[in-house]
Amino acid sequence: MAVPDGAACGDRVRPMGTRSPVAQCQADDALAMLAHELRNALAPVRYSVSLLEATRARAPGDAQVLQVLHRNVDHLDRLVTDALDLARVRTGKLRLRLEPVALEDLVLRTVEACRQPAQERGQDLVLEAGAPRVQLRADAMRLGQAVTNLVLNAIKYTPARGCIRVRASADGATARIEVQDNGAGFDAAGADQLFGLYRQGREGAHGGLGIGLHVVRQILELHGGGASASSAGPGSGSTFAIWLPISAPGAQPHGRSHAPGH
Repeated sequence: MAVPDGAACGDRVRPMGTRSPVAQCQADDALAMLAHELRNALAPVRYSVSLLEATRARAPGDAQVLQVLHRNVDHLDRLVTDALDLARVRTGKLRLRLEPVALEDLVLRTVEACRQPAQERGQDLVLEAGAPRVQLRADAMRLGQAVTNLVLNAIKYTPARGCIRVRASADGATARIEVQDNGAGFDAAGADQLFGLYRQGREGAHGGLGIGLHVVRQILELHGGGASASSAGPGSGSTFAIWLPISAPGAQPHGRSHAPGH
C-alpha cells in the first residue's frame, strides 16, 4: 500500500486520541482499501445468490438457505458501506449531491426496504400517517442511508414481537424524522456517546462495527442538521431523531466535504 507523505497526511486529517496525523492517515487509507476490496469480493457473491434465486428447480429447503445467504450478504454489504463512508468522513471526502427530495416518498421507500428484516423478527414496523408533502434540498441516497441505519438499528435492539414506529414532520424551515422502538433502551446520560465512533451503544452485544450511528450524524451535519437519541432508561425503548433544514442553506449543488469533529 502506498503511504502518503507525512505533510500531506497531517494536512488532511485530524489526529484521533494520541495517534500522530501520519499514523491516523495510514489507518484511514488502510480502512478505505480494505473496504473497497471487500466490496469487490462481495459483488460476485451477490450475483451468484441472485442466480440461485432465479433458478426454478430447487431441492427442499433451498428457499431457507437462500434467505440466509441473502440476509447475510445484505448485512456484509451494509458493514462495507459503513466502513467506506467512515474512510470518506475521516479524509474529508464524504460529499453530497443535492437534488429535490420528497420527504414523504423517501421515508416510505426506506420503511418498505426495511420491512423484511423486521418481519423475520416478528416485529411491527409502522410508518405513522401524516408525513408532510415537503420538498427537501438533500442528497437522497445519503439521507435514505441515514434513515435506513436508524431503522435497522431499532430492529437490532428490539426483541421479537416488538414495535418500531417511524414518523416524519416539518416545522417551519426544518424537517424531522424519528424512529421509536420499545426495545433495549439505554442510560440517558450516555445518549450522545451512541453517535461516537466504534460505539456499540445500547444494552447487550449485537455485533456490528459501531460505525453506523456515527455516519448518520456526519451525513446530517453535512446537510446542516443533526441527530439525537433519547430513552427513559434500559429496557424502556428509544427514540432516535434526525433533522435538517428544508432548503439546505449554504449547501453547494454538487456537495461539499466535511472534516468531522468527532
